[in-house]
Amino acid sequence: LVSKRRLSTGTMAAERGPVIEMDIRNRELAPMRSEEWVRFISENAFTSEELCWLYCCGLEYGWRLLDPENLPFVTGAFLDRGMDPNQLTTDDIPDDDPKNNIYRTPLISATRFEDDATAAESLKLLLEHGGDPNLVYQYGDFKENVFEFYIEDEFANGPDLGCRTFYGLLLCWAYGGRQQSGYEPFTMLIDAPISIFKDYSRYWYEYGTHENDSSTLYIVEKSTGRKVAKYH
Repeated sequence: LVSKRRLSTGTMAAERGPVIEMDIRNRELAPMRSEEWVRFISENAFTSEELCWLYCCGLEYGWRLLDPENLPFVTGAFLDRGMDPNQLTTDDIPDDDPKNNIYRTPLISATRFEDDATAAESLKLLLEHGGDPNLVYQYGDFKENVFEFYIEDEFANGPDLGCRTFYGLLLCWAYGGRQQSGYEPFTMLIDAPISIFKDYSRYWYEYGTHENDSSTLYIVEKSTGRKVAKYH
């Protein structure tokens, strides 16, 4: 998993010194703007696994993207270079205690960059390039698919649900996400296919206001206020 090589930083080399021997997991990898990241991955022959680590643990977990509003541009470049949106990666060498291990996939990391629609657009891009919200990952004590990951986030955050979790749920459902048991927690309230939610920015959510309805999340059309689906 650990790859050491001579990495080129392109035009940045003149500013930051000569090409050096380094490990892509090196925490000293400098934060860069989106254009620099695209140049960096274009000028080095990274494997799909290495690209996944850079995307999930370098850019997202390591906060190495200086202009996260341009994440869709960077995501597209990673996909063009061969990153598998379904790849699983870890933050570091796995720990003997599974509870200390952290796993990530691009489908999860995409919404962790910024809590806004920019991140959701990156998730949509990954789903459109073969990302599978139903692929089950087993790592340490974890065994879940990406759709279930966002379900767990919803349970944890409830009424304080943020953009990243809501759009993660909505987009994974729109692209066929289901729980492993086959249970589908969403119900359409209008005569329309779930594919309408691929246009995620048209929708937001609200929770039920009555006591027996307070745990129901409704998907609401922003322009009309109409409830179009519910999650329970």
